Amino acid sequence: MAAKVFPVIHIRNDNIHKAARQAEVAFGAEADGVYLIDHENAEPDVVVRAFNVIKFKNPGQFVGINFLQFLHGYDAFRYVRRAAQQELLHAYPDSIWIDDAAPRHYELDDYRQRVEILQNVQYLGGIAFKYTDGYTAEPQEAAAQAEVLQNYVDVVTTSGPGTGRPPALEKILAMRRAIGSKPLAIASGLSVENLSLYKDVADIFLVASSIETSQYSGVFDKTVINKFISLAHR
Repeated sequence: MAAKVFPVIHIRNDNIHKAARQAEVAFGAEADGVYLIDHENAEPDVVVRAFNVIKFKNPGQFVGINFLQFLHGYDAFRYVRRAAQQELLHAYPDSIWIDDAAPRHYELDDYRQRVEILQNVQYLGGIAFKYTDGYTAEPQEAAAQAEVLQNYVDVVTTSGPGTGRPPALEKILAMRRAIGSKPLAIASGLSVENLSLYKDVADIFLVASSIETSQYSGVFDKTVINKFISLAHR
């Protein structure tokens, strides 16, 4: 089964032009899109400015955002709405990825129902996700969370226990059984070496560490990213 691949661009030292170059590397490798993350700043403005540049240069490409500054999807979607209205964002992102889908999920669902344009912004919601209160490696616990929260996200998104650490296959299989045909994304520990384990189970791969020249460098290894995407798309 072919899966979609979204390389994650780590924006380092506020270097937006460097991030834009990495987006071009990813699109040149036939990635299905990219996600932008800034680990260094407390405010979301660097991600916003990088998004504006990358979207302007690549208008037909999928560009998503993970605002680490917001703990709740509700806050992230409200920020995006305000930023677009104030023309800080020059377009709506194709997707918003939040690490923890559980907090305030009722409020976010109601807000997206009331603001029609936000229904066009795909929502990747973290479930049993690393570094959150809901994280678990236990397959049945993860499946139970996924079963409850799947109706409040567009893509069920999970991870292993930490950055660069893959989830147990048993956890992914249990979550897949719980959500049926709902899209399922994995967001940690994926590599050329282990991709075949998950390829027929998950729909979306979010990948960074294993395709960078070094962890958090924000620079993709062109040989590795091309190989990863080629394997996922087969």
